[in-house]
Amino acid sequence: EKYGLRDIGISSGIINESEVDAFIPRVNAFAKRVKENGFTFSYHNHAHEFTRLPSGKTVMDRFLCEFSSDVTFMPDTYWLQLGGIDVRDWIELNGKRAVILHLKDLTVHEKKPTFAPVGQGNINFKAIIGTAKANGIDTFIIEQDICLQDPFECVKKSMDFLEDKV
Repeated sequence: EKYGLRDIGISSGIINESEVDAFIPRVNAFAKRVKENGFTFSYHNHAHEFTRLPSGKTVMDRFLCEFSSDVTFMPDTYWLQLGGIDVRDWIELNGKRAVILHLKDLTVHEKKPTFAPVGQGNINFKAIIGTAKANGIDTFIIEQDICLQDPFECVKKSMDFLEDKV
């Protein structure tokens, strides 16, 4: 409250069934405590949550079904796309549980996927932002893990692109 923060977030490197089984009750218990103290608790995805488990479900399927309603989600456009997920479909299905959307663009550099300023890569942000807003997501964060040019120039390009969209 001192800093005006409202959300606490976490991500994980969980990739197998036993890790998921152990993680879910810990997240649910922590999220309950966080909510009791006036905050939201969000899970931030990466691409590995879309790995299919022996059960046939993905790690994210398990999280979406088994995290309590005290857990919200902080989806990341880059990692959804890299994980083979249609970002708009994911938001339409799960956006009511999301409070923050990480805007991160995906491009190819030297035959490998990498990060780009928002609007400079291959992700359809015009449609995604509209879908996000329609599903109640009101907070957008520009994020770029790796910059192939000056980071301040990357932020400026992202902000310029988003100026009339958010």
